[in-house]
Amino acid sequence: GIGLENLLPASDAEAQVLKIVIQHATASPDLSRVLVGFGVVDTSKESGASEDLASKITSSHVAVAHVPLLAARSRELRDVAAHAAALAAANEATRELVTTCCASWKKARAGFSKAVATLAKRAREEQDAEGGGMNDATLTEPLNPSLEDRFVSLLAVGDVDAVLEQFLAHEFDA
Repeated sequence: GIGLENLLPASDAEAQVLKIVIQHATASPDLSRVLVGFGVVDTSKESGASEDLASKITSSHVAVAHVPLLAARSRELRDVAAHAAALAAANEATRELVTTCCASWKKARAGFSKAVATLAKRAREEQDAEGGGMNDATLTEPLNPSLEDRFVSLLAVGDVDAVLEQFLAHEFDA
């Protein structure tokens, strides 16, 4: 190929009056090739101030550079941008889901708190109606809750033992 040493004169005195001017530069869409059009300008020519640089060009040249590394980096940057866009979309979707879940959980928690408060109120009323609270003698007696009491207590705490699970599976298997 032709390098700058082939375009400009070898002596320093001549090189001081000759300069290179880029006339055109373009890149291929995938950035794998770059085309540059340039001209050698003779600055020693006397010219008026109104004269443009194009009239001082003594020779024009075109160079094409193959830059596959630049093309690879362009593809990599495009892939990174696509991944970033997908992550941003996933982040926004997650944010919307969390907001929706938060609102649902707030409503559910408010309903649950209201139901537990009502249950506690009824338990206190029933306890007061039976003549006070539990005494030490009541605590030493074995508790034999009814099936309904056991079912309600297990549902209230969200715990299902094997017996209740078998019962529910049998009843709702149809």
